[in-house]
Amino acid sequence: RTWDRRGDEMATPCAMEGTRLCRSEARRDMETPLNVFVGTWNLGNAAPDEEYFRDVLSVASEADIVCLGFQEAHYPVKEALSFETITKLSSDLGRGSSASRKVRNAKWFRNLMKVTAMVGGVVGSVASSGILVPVAIGAYMATDAAGKENECRVHLYQTMQLFLGEDFGLVGQSNLLQIRLFVFARKSSGIFGIIKDVETNTLATGILNMIGNKGAAIVSFKVNDRSLCFCCCHLAAHEGQDFLDARNRSAKAILSSTTDKEDMLDIPAMYDHVFFLGDLNYRLDPYLLNASVGSHRGLSGFDLVCSYIEKREWGKLSAADTLAIERENGRALCGFEEGTLQWPPTFKYNRVKDADEDGFTDSNPFNTKRLPSYTDRVLYHSLPCLKNRLILKYYRSCQSTKSSDHKPVLSLFALKLGTPKAHLRCLTVRLSSLSVTFPCNQDAETGLYNPYVVSVEYCKGDLGSFQKVLPEPDIIELSKDDATVTISFCELNIGFADAVKKYKRSGYTGHILMQVRRKSNCGLFGYAVLSIFDHLVEDDVVANCPLRLGGTRVGSSTITLHLFEEENHPR
Repeated sequence: RTWDRRGDEMATPCAMEGTRLCRSEARRDMETPLNVFVGTWNLGNAAPDEEYFRDVLSVASEADIVCLGFQEAHYPVKEALSFETITKLSSDLGRGSSASRKVRNAKWFRNLMKVTAMVGGVVGSVASSGILVPVAIGAYMATDAAGKENECRVHLYQTMQLFLGEDFGLVGQSNLLQIRLFVFARKSSGIFGIIKDVETNTLATGILNMIGNKGAAIVSFKVNDRSLCFCCCHLAAHEGQDFLDARNRSAKAILSSTTDKEDMLDIPAMYDHVFFLGDLNYRLDPYLLNASVGSHRGLSGFDLVCSYIEKREWGKLSAADTLAIERENGRALCGFEEGTLQWPPTFKYNRVKDADEDGFTDSNPFNTKRLPSYTDRVLYHSLPCLKNRLILKYYRSCQSTKSSDHKPVLSLFALKLGTPKAHLRCLTVRLSSLSVTFPCNQDAETGLYNPYVVSVEYCKGDLGSFQKVLPEPDIIELSKDDATVTISFCELNIGFADAVKKYKRSGYTGHILMQVRRKSNCGLFGYAVLSIFDHLVEDDVVANCPLRLGGTRVGSSTITLHLFEEENHPR
């Protein structure tokens, strides 16, 4: 058993009642939940310690899909735990790992890392290139930094794979400088064999939006007809409004990274389930805890936060969490969900090796240089009709690790791959009183208001393919200096006969999409999406949907739906 500094028992795999989910040799019943583990840790440029393997990876090893994200993950390999120690830890914890030495000599992984060390090591995915990019790459590759970086990447993968054992296969990995993301899947449950369409990507949001000291590493794939996307991020650090705004901009840039392609939506709309994890760096605001806090947000704010931590008043601390505030106000990660923060802040702790220098004691584990905050998080997003298919079972930090100034955060989800049942014959959706409200943006060059193209479409598959229901999209010319514009549509009827049959047979979702695009360059301004299967009632239903883009709320929409079924239509 594991105990935190206060002597309270922490949850271990044996204590996590109700979180272990059933597995079978060949998973054919898609209603049987998968166990999805998602964990994140800022290593603080130190190798993972034994406690991480004992209290985090031991939980991960019970899952069917394992996502491990790391930040500041460059460390001296010679100071890391030996492979023999990791193998013994795995055996002592009952893992019975029989991982072969081939893992240690994974030449294919080393060769892959040599390529990604150059591409993702410095600049990541860069929207615009120029002379600065090749110069930066050349300077980086001319030093021995690239070799050490490659060695560290390979070592971290090897240690994770060695502990998890041969039953887990690597689905995909993505690296952006010191940001690392690994996704594994269990072979014996049959999941590893049915994963397809694996894609990886990186996006740098650091210096000049090109250097990968901050940004995201992304892995996405499909399991049967369900698409999953994992975004491991490291956002801008420090306290203050300017840094908060920078974090919001970076989160939006990451989630909007797919919209530069024609007719593409953002990441939350392109995948059934999205996991947004990492060192997001959102801080606590002591003014929200006590308005009498002085203008200097150092020691007084520190003492105030620590007093709430000592009293274990997690609810009051959560009320001062700037990420929750930004989400509620639609400025960042709007539409994403998160579990309750029922544990101490994850940053900034004194390390054991700094004990003499910083005066570390069990009663004062936090470093006075920073305000304790919940910087490390796991959030998730599902398409409307699939929200009840992804259930958070477990969410907390691991307080036992001591090698980093951050604490790991781990979460466990139950994921059903099957489609919600819909006993329908031929469904027709009547849409009326459609309206969209959003701010009018003036073109900086012409001084005119940008015309917008507004369309309504329905989706018979994932949100990557739509069929328009308007013969011609409505074009809205904005020429007056109004703060907002409201667009209204006439009544529309959509027949879902074919969609329903495919929906029942192959898991099609039947979403309705409203898009607002700029006429000049077809750039996406915002969208609203809803599922007709969330409104299966005979009476008119008024659906209020926020207009979003990249996790930010840019407007609102209102649609009145009336659904009816033709009884004489054959099943």
